[in-house]
Amino acid sequence: MPPITLHMLAGPADASWVETILTHTQRAHRGQFSETLLTIDDLPSGRFPRGCAETSTLRAIAADLGRRHAVDRVISLDRERLRFETLCTEYFGSARIPPRDHRGIPLWGWIAGLESSRYPYVFHVDSDIVVCQGASQDWLSLGIDRIRRDESILCVAPWPGPPRQDGRLLGQAIEPRQTEDGFITFPTFSSRRFLIEVERFRRLLPLPVVYSSRKQRLLSMLTGESAVLPWETLVSKAMFASGLLRAHVPAASAWTIHCPDHSSAWQAELPRIIERVEKGEFPAEQAGLYDLQLAFWEQGRR
Repeated sequence: MPPITLHMLAGPADASWVETILTHTQRAHRGQFSETLLTIDDLPSGRFPRGCAETSTLRAIAADLGRRHAVDRVISLDRERLRFETLCTEYFGSARIPPRDHRGIPLWGWIAGLESSRYPYVFHVDSDIVVCQGASQDWLSLGIDRIRRDESILCVAPWPGPPRQDGRLLGQAIEPRQTEDGFITFPTFSSRRFLIEVERFRRLLPLPVVYSSRKQRLLSMLTGESAVLPWETLVSKAMFASGLLRAHVPAASAWTIHCPDHSSAWQAELPRIIERVEKGEFPAEQAGLYDLQLAFWEQGRR
């Protein structure tokens, strides 16, 4: 298997659990990564202004992870801001792009990992994703093999959610297409977790810049607030134009759960959730659902 970079993105609100998710991801993949990068969103924002306590805490945690060699490099979006601005034309075909999308999410958060990786493949995972490896403990090799064999695949990810016996996915906005080898494919991109070949991604560039509305774009010229749609949407637009797909390995190889609930109750339950996921266990009610339903996990424990 070729060398792979693990990349994680975390913001100030994620500081309490980023180390827990990072070490879980490394443990679940049993030393399969040649380097680990952590990108921190320490760019000033309306919610987290420059010098705020939350950002300082995130920086301190990231620095400590670096000192302990839990990560190989920490990428600060604030410190690297000028570097990324020089890439605007390459990535977006424009000399200047706002640092954030219309929701306040950094447009450079994922690109930072691709630009900073020393290796041809990057597995990106957000700081609220948990992963279950299948019996082979090697879904990454399966994903890389699929990328190499199929030019129509932009990226690969684990199965979305714990598997159901009937193989159905619940709550998906788009119905996936099943392939003969057990993979499923979508015509859209998901930025939360993806294994990608950096050079294949570069062939998509520049990405189309799409705005939330013409009115918001005009207002942004006056207010300075971004009207750009999320990076995930821009990549999806480019994929559609190029006929590329996102693929997911069979559920028996690996699956993931997204944790949108960042409440104190979720944080308290997270170590037990991770312990169960790493064993391949989950509440029956969670099967087929990609977004974690905290009540099912709490009920199962009780």
